[in-house]
Amino acid sequence: MAAANSMPEISVVIFQREKWWIAQCLQYDIGAQAHTVEDVLYELSRSIMGHIAICDHHERRPFVDLPAAPAAYWRKFQGTTVRIESSDVPFRIPSPVHLPKPDIRMAA
Repeated sequence: MAAANSMPEISVVIFQREKWWIAQCLQYDIGAQAHTVEDVLYELSRSIMGHIAICDHHERRPFVDLPAAPAAYWRKFQGTTVRIESSDVPFRIPSPVHLPKPDIRMAA
């Protein structure tokens, strides 16, 4: 299996745009949207786990080919100190991948 034993830091900014909540990972351009904060974090977790599972299936290291998120998302993240505690990831992660607890912040 090509997955690493541990993954680098993951930072996430979430914000509301009209009726949608947007969650964007910063180190890797992976995002999600949903109608509630809880749902958007679930959908982002699902997208990240899907990426890891596909890479595992193809014996590739996760995240290697993904660029960072655009600068606008980094500015949103850096402009707030409102942190959100995340629950355990609701998906099974291919072993031996270990994801650190993400730093999730809510922006205006």
